[in-house]
Amino acid sequence: MSSGAIAATGTETDIIGDTTAVLVSTSSWTDAFEALEAAGALVTLDGRNVRVANADAAEVERQLAAAGIPASVASVPASLDEKMVALAT
Repeated sequence: MSSGAIAATGTETDIIGDTTAVLVSTSSWTDAFEALEAAGALVTLDGRNVRVANADAAEVERQLAAAGIPASVASVPASLDEKMVALAT
């Protein structure tokens, strides 16, 4: 549901499909979270890893480099929550 309307139907696997998120690993996870959030990214935490929903890994890497934050980034399968955020935006 999104804004009172059905946004997707099916199994979790059907809904997520091939949607990805970006996983950011860095010892400066608080700085990475703040920088990406300030840039308008849809960020969440997974432990001390930052996840960015509905994003391109190269763009996330560029934003972090511009902020002077060393990090490794990888495109990973999205969670159901990340897919729902992507559908709602």
